[in-house]
Amino acid sequence: MFQYLIVHKSKIIFTVIFIIIITTVTMCCSWNPFKQKDSKKFYWNHYQHPYTYHNFIMNAIATENAFITITHEMLMIFDSFDTHPDNIDLMGNLSSLNYKPIMSEDFSVYFEPIRSDRLSLFWHSQANIRGTTFSVTQFGEEFKDYTFWIGYENSDFGAINPNKNRFVGVMRGPNPNVAFQQSSYPFYIDVAIVNSHIWVVDKGFWDIPALTNGWMNFSGILHIDGYFYLAAVNRNVTTVHYIEIAPDGTWRELPDPFPKSLLRCLFVYKDHIFGTVSNADSHQILYYTNDFINWNSTGIVANAPVLQLKEIGDYAFGNVSDNIYVMSGTIEYYGLRFYEIPKENIKGSIITSFNKYKDDLVITTTNGVFYKSFDEVITKKTLVLGHENNMIYIEGE
Repeated sequence: MFQYLIVHKSKIIFTVIFIIIITTVTMCCSWNPFKQKDSKKFYWNHYQHPYTYHNFIMNAIATENAFITITHEMLMIFDSFDTHPDNIDLMGNLSSLNYKPIMSEDFSVYFEPIRSDRLSLFWHSQANIRGTTFSVTQFGEEFKDYTFWIGYENSDFGAINPNKNRFVGVMRGPNPNVAFQQSSYPFYIDVAIVNSHIWVVDKGFWDIPALTNGWMNFSGILHIDGYFYLAAVNRNVTTVHYIEIAPDGTWRELPDPFPKSLLRCLFVYKDHIFGTVSNADSHQILYYTNDFINWNSTGIVANAPVLQLKEIGDYAFGNVSDNIYVMSGTIEYYGLRFYEIPKENIKGSIITSFNKYKDDLVITTTNGVFYKSFDEVITKKTLVLGHENNMIYIEGE
């Protein structure tokens, strides 16, 4: 009897071990470490690189035939999320989410590590094109103590006009004429491909008196139809300045439509410029304009910051923390509505970009790429509470 129990127990143990081995082999053969398929468990499909460090995606852009992401050390260029991306080494040029790269379909602009006086430029729409760097002193030795404005966390530090391959940003440094004061100069850099190398073919800056005497904070730089718009506040005297730079390079200062309040979160939607202004209760009022002079209220007041939205077709996507929102509707007659999109397995990730690639809405994060059928995402959106009294309640920090 005792021997029978030993033999029987041995058979049970052997059977359990055999089942574990078979299960493990089956899982290893069927599991794709680069993609989690959509299932009842995961609302969003999820691409993750086998090296965790490369899942920290800082920005992305979708072209007709490729989805291009920038991580700390490389470009990942996807043809499909079912296959491995092509990787292009950036030699560790990126260091922090504070330095979110600016991207167009052709080239990218980003900072080198701990060097806010130098930009790196990389042409990614063609293979085997070498990048280049650009130092603030290339504008002249008088700017040797200047640095480039790096923007706020997860925000844009400049803008690109893709039709001219022109990047516009801001450099700032000590005012040589006034002690303990700063001067800020908007600048432009035009790039082109010469002998398989990206070159700066033209550069310059604008000497705008309103920006050269005081500590200026910029809330945004926006491009639309060849025009660039800058919004800045002088911290010394709390004056607000809005600058328009025309396609021919001429500039003008625009009247301040909101005295003592700075427009923030500038974005473009349906050929209009949008921005938010804080009211006395620190709520955000969403305004729009088509000339940056005459502003109209959308009638929407949010109890949390309405962050920059990304226009995709008839919709504009954005987020507060890891909560995802989409805006749509008629601009006039208070017809805009905010909807929430299920975040599910995106929860806890820092969202860095929204794009539509082929038939998917694609969201990049510091934990890889999440994507799902665009039509299905739109179908499952839910109206954000509060539209009946125009005070919408957006959750987030």
